[in-house]
Amino acid sequence: MRNHASAAHPNVEKLTGLKLADWLQTCIREVMQLKTRPVVAEIGRLLHNVKAAALAETELKNAATFFCELPQEQANNLANGLFGIYTPPTADPHVLDNVRLLWPELWPFISEDTRRELGVKLARFRANADKDRADRAKELLELVDGGAAYLPESDRLVEIQETLEDLKRAHQGGNNFYNEPPVARRLRDVVGRHGEVPKLLTGPYVATLVDAFLTNNHGVAWNAEPYYIELIKRFDGPQAAYALRSFAFLSIRPKLSGALSQAKWSELVELVAPKLTERGDRVMLELVRAFTGTPDKLSADTKIAAQLKIWRAAKGI
Repeated sequence: MRNHASAAHPNVEKLTGLKLADWLQTCIREVMQLKTRPVVAEIGRLLHNVKAAALAETELKNAATFFCELPQEQANNLANGLFGIYTPPTADPHVLDNVRLLWPELWPFISEDTRRELGVKLARFRANADKDRADRAKELLELVDGGAAYLPESDRLVEIQETLEDLKRAHQGGNNFYNEPPVARRLRDVVGRHGEVPKLLTGPYVATLVDAFLTNNHGVAWNAEPYYIELIKRFDGPQAAYALRSFAFLSIRPKLSGALSQAKWSELVELVAPKLTERGDRVMLELVRAFTGTPDKLSADTKIAAQLKIWRAAKGI
């Protein structure tokens, strides 16, 4: 049709009345009669209502019931819409309250790519010295389980570091069976589903997690242990290599003389074994498995000590 309306596009076929009528019918059917999809209208109404006035929690819960029916693209669009009306410094208090109630309900339906894009937006706010928007964006990510994993690298480094310190205190302090689980869960959330930890924290992260997993030799913190196992299973190759050699860490070696920690050490070795692919790591794994003494004596074995020295030299530690 364009060819008959512009001299820039020469005609390649003759336009007849029949063809013109056929094109007109197509335009009417595909464009003029196209209606706004109900789900798009629902999202528009919800965003309008969220901005208009404070909504009762029951109203917001009812509104959230349709989130599970949203196509992925529309769930992402709604997330960006809520994020967009929450982060401006001028947002009214009732808007913030409404979004905070809806956000945890929507989070499970937001795609991985969109979650990462929200983290990028936070990083961009920081880069532009837009502190108010950055603080608001961080609030939303920290409001939901697993949201901290999408914080910018600099924020995550601080969050992970602080959580590791909290876990140390909980594990070494009194009543650790009660105090460890919430911190372990927070560590799982900030590390994320892929176990991504800044390289700078690889050593402290592995050492602290292994220390807690091996127990204090007085009993297993049963409500925290599932988080430890989940995080260990997320180790990448370098993290697993650190864990395999943690018997030599000053924070780990003393407890390996206890029976309970010795049993947990055997579990740890088998948890990390599938992740060890480098030749040096596989050699060390076989030496550790073949060792007949207790794990607190591993460092005294000449072959193991030699492999440990090679690894430390390669890592510069």
